Parts: sequence; structure tokens; C-alpha cells
Amino acid sequence: MNIKHLIKPVAVLALSFLILGDTVAAIVGKSIGRIGLFGKTLEGSLACFLVCFALTRAVPEVPVTVGLVGAVVATVFELLPVPLDDNFRIPLSAGFAMELMLR
Repeated sequence: MNIKHLIKPVAVLALSFLILGDTVAAIVGKSIGRIGLFGKTLEGSLACFLVCFALTRAVPEVPVTVGLVGAVVATVFELLPVPLDDNFRIPLSAGFAMELMLR
């Protein structure tokens, strides 16, 4: 499979996960979040996942399964208490996972 035509959509999607997914996670988590996980909230993480997965549907060049894995990875890396800032973790991990699936 020739994946060169997918590199830009995967990069755009990974950055969109950060921009929109992380932002919505913070807004939802702070406003209606009740169930705490690793210093964040379950509600915020679910909102992050839903936004990230919805974004994958807005980029038709990326297959559904690849987008689903990217959304899950972005959500997990947004939630986990890793010392690296999530502004780096989210797009790098999700982009890497999606790129790996395309190979």
C-alpha cells in the first residue's frame, strides 16, 4: 500500500486531536467531571475520545480503524500521568500509532 498520500492527513488529524480533543477534555473535565482518574476526570477523557473519533470521520482519507486507534491512543496519552507535557504526548503518540497501522 502506498501511504505517501496519507502522511499529511495523519499529521493534520494528530494535531487536531491535540487542539480540539485536549481542549474539550479540559472544558468537560473542569465543568462536569466527577470521577477522578490520575488527576484528570473520566468525563473529560470520554469527551476527548468522542471528539477525536469524530475528527477521524472528518478526514475520509484515513481508514476508520486507523482513526479509531489514533483516537484511543490520544485519549490514553491525554489521561496518563506521564511527566512529558500532553501537548507533545498526544500528537506524537497518536500520529505514531496511526502511521504504524498504515505500514
